Amino acid sequence: MASSFLSLAEPDTAPTGAPPANDIVRHHRARTVTTQDHPEWLRTRRQIRRAAARLIGERGVLRATPRAIVRAAGLPGITLSECYPTREALLADIMSRHLDGLTCWVIAARDAAGQEGAAVQMEAMIGAFLASALAERNEHRLLLQATDLLTPRAQAHVRLRCNGLAALFGEALAETVPQASGPAVKLASLTLMSALSCAVLWFDPDGSVAVSGYARMLVGMAVEGARGSVLRRGRG
Repeated sequence: MASSFLSLAEPDTAPTGAPPANDIVRHHRARTVTTQDHPEWLRTRRQIRRAAARLIGERGVLRATPRAIVRAAGLPGITLSECYPTREALLADIMSRHLDGLTCWVIAARDAAGQEGAAVQMEAMIGAFLASALAERNEHRLLLQATDLLTPRAQAHVRLRCNGLAALFGEALAETVPQASGPAVKLASLTLMSALSCAVLWFDPDGSVAVSGYARMLVGMAVEGARGSVLRRGRG
């Protein structure tokens, strides 16, 4: 089956306790059912995605050969090309599903906290992003390190999805700091996304700082950044 950036049945893993997401999940469930939607086929592809993300995290992209990926998935009787036409198509599918999962949980957290104020919404969205990304740390590391290996079209899809996530945070930040300028909000939300993505690589959810506390700190930083814009005069 050809890899598609938007071909998501369900996120591979997700944090517990969050409500179901809305429009994005319904959109992805509206796919045409094919013979390759068989549960066994989907399970095989899921095993390959997880094994590939884990193996690439351990050995690097160049040493994660198609044969090594299949072996790590515990599927010695098949070849990678039976599930994905190329290794790049596999990487694109891993990244797209990971980003779709992040988006689902961020939207769900935003909607669940909708009556509690914009700042609380932001905290919930950051917490959902971090919890979901930590549940797929290998996939997130792959997203940060291997996007350049994708085709130009797939890279464009990844950038589009990342920009969509940043826009969600930007909308919440604009409501939290209504007096901030549009360019200042955009800069602060992109900076927030960068900080969040890097934090996934080192953050310990069982450490001295709870996810909720870290989320609260990041909200404060984003709010102050939007209020005290560092944009050069005349360039906003």
